[in-house]
Parts: sequence; C-alpha cells; structure tokens
Amino acid sequence: MKKMSILALLVTFILLMPITLMSDGTWWTNTITKDVMRVLPETRDFRNYFFLQSLDDSTSILIGDFSGQQEMIIQIIDQNSDNTIDAVYEYFPKSKKLRVRKDSSISQYFSSDIGKMKRDIISGSIYQNTYTYQMKSMETLSYVISADLNLYTSDRGYIAKFIDPDTKTMSMAEFYFRKENNRYDLQFKTNYYKIFRLEIHPTPPYSVYCRNSKDPIVAETVEKLLKDVAK
Repeated sequence: MKKMSILALLVTFILLMPITLMSDGTWWTNTITKDVMRVLPETRDFRNYFFLQSLDDSTSILIGDFSGQQEMIIQIIDQNSDNTIDAVYEYFPKSKKLRVRKDSSISQYFSSDIGKMKRDIISGSIYQNTYTYQMKSMETLSYVISADLNLYTSDRGYIAKFIDPDTKTMSMAEFYFRKENNRYDLQFKTNYYKIFRLEIHPTPPYSVYCRNSKDPIVAETVEKLLKDVAK
C-alpha cells in the first residue's frame, strides 16, 4: 500500500508540474564487483532495471528488482562470455546482506537463459513487459541509422544520437558501436525521456555498456549494425 501511495503521488506531480528525476553515479562504465553492488543506487520510484555489461572477457547482467516483495539487486556473472552462468550475486539493500549463489529463486525476473536476456536487453523488449524505465534501444538506434540522422564516425567506430524534438540541442539518447581486432564495443545510454511534462533520467542511464567485448551476442549485434551503416 505504501508503494502504491507513492506512485499515485508521482502521477499527481506529472499532471501538475514539470519535475526532473536525476540519476547519479559512474559505476556503470567500470567492472561491477560485489563491493560496488553494496553502493549501487535504488530507484526513486520503485522501478526495476536491467543492465548488460561486457568488459574484456567477462559479461554480466544486472537486475534491479524493486517492485517485488523483497527489494534486491542481482548480478549474473558470465565469466568467459559463453552464455554460461558462473555465479549469481544477490544483494539486499534493506538488510545489507550479500549472497553468492548459482541461481536466484527469489526474483521473478531471473532466468537461466542468459543468452535470451542479453538479446532482450539489447533489443529493448525486456523494458516493455516489466515495470522499468523505458530505455532507448535497438529500435531507436536502427531508426537513426536508417534515417542517416546524427550519425558520426569516432575513433574507428560510430556515434549515433537521438535528438529531443522539442530541444534540438539536447540528445535524449546516445549510442556507440565499434569493432576492433575482433573485439566489440556497444553502448546504449538513455539521457532522459518524457512523460507529459515530466523529464525522467533513468537509473542506470546505460542499458548496455560493452567495451573490448568478446561476447558472441554483442559481436552479432555490432556486426549487424556495421552492415546497416554500410548500406
């Protein structure tokens, strides 16, 4: 009941005045360890989040589950980026407890099919059926590429920006992808999106952050994007 009351209050603010929900922290671009999990932020409005990170040889999926009976942050570790779960970390912000497991039986969002989870985060489909921030994903990036709008070369890769139609100098989302020495960079960042007059800055701002990755699903995605740009 308490959570529902807070959500109702949020809707009232949306209708009556413009406000901004901010997201802080730079944890998302570096390796998220068990110690880092202890200081990751909770969302202000009990929204869940899904975050794919792949740095060098290791890939992980981060799930912020704040809408269930027990608030928790889960990290699924794929140590060799081979779609195999090597460890699962569960952190409970209220009790400050952290557990190391092989799977998670508590969160409704955990899945042992991490290959599908990776694809769903990249495509953005995972944000459509869960109570999450609406992250800009492949559909938006594909639109920018096909329209040949705000697409730039940078450091042997590509930067794409989705510009705010109301404020032409502001980018609502930014994307980056690159292939270098058979390794892949893929980054999706949602700076903000709008609901009525409310400007929402998601936590975390990244849905995908991959650097020098060897993950086959990241590789598959970047190869497709490079072909789309070449067209």
